[in-house]
Amino acid sequence: MGLRGLGWALAGAAMVMLGAGAGDMAVSKSGKELLSLIVHHRQGWGELGDGVAAHAPGTKPLAMQIKDKSYKSGLGTHAPAETVFLLDGQYRSFEADAGVQWQGGQGGSVVMQVFVDDRKVFDSGVLKETTPAVPVNT
Repeated sequence: MGLRGLGWALAGAAMVMLGAGAGDMAVSKSGKELLSLIVHHRQGWGELGDGVAAHAPGTKPLAMQIKDKSYKSGLGTHAPAETVFLLDGQYRSFEADAGVQWQGGQGGSVVMQVFVDDRKVFDSGVLKETTPAVPVNT
């Protein structure tokens, strides 16, 4: 599963949950567990945030926030970005909140897309800093 076009504000987005593939038990992955599934990541600026927004190396990152909703867990990235998770057939679903990191109304926009085995299964359309979090359920 790859996330492509994650923008400057998946930097504010993302409680990421993956549903288990076998049986009905749901498995939530976040933080270090989620990072361990990444096999490729690139972004246009800064460092990937683990539970915080993307940020310049050596600086204190902002807490993750999409509009007026705060997050304690998730991945913060900056456009243009691509993150690929190796799920190895173990999961059947992907859930996240997508949006632009709140920075006091400074602007910015992003389009988040989710691909599974090179097939697009989600496209957020243009999201702006003033747009509430958009649920991703694939």
